[in-house]
Amino acid sequence: MKVLGQHGYGKNILRDLISLGAFALFLSYFLVSYDVSEKFYEFSRMHENWELDEACLLLATVLPLCLAFFSMSRWNDCHALLKQANTDVLTGLFNRRKGREIIEEEVMRSTRYDGPLSLIIFDLDYFKRINDTYGHLVGDEVLKEVSTVAGKLIRNIDSLIRWGGEEFVVVCPGTDSDGAGQLAERIRQGIAKNEQTDIPKVTASFGVGQLQRSDDFFTLINAVDKNLYLAKKGGRNIVVS
Repeated sequence: MKVLGQHGYGKNILRDLISLGAFALFLSYFLVSYDVSEKFYEFSRMHENWELDEACLLLATVLPLCLAFFSMSRWNDCHALLKQANTDVLTGLFNRRKGREIIEEEVMRSTRYDGPLSLIIFDLDYFKRINDTYGHLVGDEVLKEVSTVAGKLIRNIDSLIRWGGEEFVVVCPGTDSDGAGQLAERIRQGIAKNEQTDIPKVTASFGVGQLQRSDDFFTLINAVDKNLYLAKKGGRNIVVS
């Protein structure tokens, strides 16, 4: 319900901006078509004691500024809402909704230009035990710390996504499975070696896969997810590609 409400509010902002633009175009068309400026000039000359020229100059200065301020304010609201809709509140990473959009775009780009694309899915080992033993607040701190560790190890062109719960996805464009496997190993070691005195240690299991010619979003995700399952079945805290 919260997302739907934000989406509806975003539509209202966009509607306001479109309405404002349409009004500005209509006003410009009206002023030019009916030669309003010439008629106003004649009217002001007939009533010079009213000082209409000064009033119109003030209005012509203030009105565009007000319209510009209103437009920027509404645009900033729309941008903030869009960011909120695409971001996981706890970790600040892309959420699953935005993540799927990123993966689908990268799949299309990889298919079009015949370039490599790999995915990493990793899941924190026995995370439920942390929540049960230390509480959900501590579990939240673990998730944030893992996000920080992984975020420092990926490249600028990679995307780190909180896929859901304690599961994360790394999108690696221009990278084959070997390169993605090396990155996954660096992240695995970074998580396992991370020592924070105020939170319990945690490890993670990793599945890695590369996009094949016949793959789409679903087949790629399923292939990587199977490797993640094998990593868990094989003892956890390992990378399977």
